[in-house]
Amino acid sequence: MLKVIAEITNIAKGVKNMSTWKWLIGVVAGLLIGYTLGINSFGTQLNPTQEPIHSEADLVEFQSIPSIESNEQQTQEPSPKSTQFESRENANTGQCESEAYQESLDRYERLSKTYSGSLNQISELMHLLREAGVALPDNLTQDEIDAALPHPFTDTITYAGLITRQKYKEHLDAERDYSWALNKETQISDFLNFHDDANGFFLDKVTCKQSSCEVRLFETISDTSSQAHSDLYSQDFLRNEGATGYGSSSAFYGEVDGVDVVGYRYIFISFERNG
Repeated sequence: MLKVIAEITNIAKGVKNMSTWKWLIGVVAGLLIGYTLGINSFGTQLNPTQEPIHSEADLVEFQSIPSIESNEQQTQEPSPKSTQFESRENANTGQCESEAYQESLDRYERLSKTYSGSLNQISELMHLLREAGVALPDNLTQDEIDAALPHPFTDTITYAGLITRQKYKEHLDAERDYSWALNKETQISDFLNFHDDANGFFLDKVTCKQSSCEVRLFETISDTSSQAHSDLYSQDFLRNEGATGYGSSSAFYGEVDGVDVVGYRYIFISFERNG
């Protein structure tokens, strides 16, 4: 730049006409001012704050990467204050759940007692009606029960509720679906014969028809069949067909097929078959 100014000055010295010399001085001054303004303006556009510049893509990528500090904050253990608060909150939640469970259990026991009392009352009323010669409002006669069931199992249906009696009437009138019935008889028999408590009872008979089964068994050890009865209802070969059951048991002392027995159990199972 200095060389340019020197050359212009030399030219100016050689020019005798003053107006021409002033014109050249103006041109030089204009060039210097324009160059200075241009440099300053361009430098401002490049970096007005004198800080590193990131493109839009750089900024997005930078923001998407969590800092080490943020990771450390996320993995820090909770302060003792927050831990104590959470402990109290968990304790309160556990207490509420425990109280709700106990309340449900108490309610279940009350309903069970009410249900058992109602069943006993129904049984007593039905017994009184029979003694008075009043026919029950169903189509099942005592003669049919006596013909279908041997002693001592007759009482289980005689004093059963109306719904069970109606289902048992359907069971007696139904024709045997041989394939289905044989399959269910085998499943039920195998389960009971190989149950862990089977040393305390033995099967008398399992009979299935079209959508129902009846199970008769005797106990050689008192009350050993109750768990097997309960476990039977949880088996898939019953649950998958919407089985519902009715059961009754009682003490019974005698001899069956040369074996001394102390009780019996009767189970009636109704299925919801599709088609």
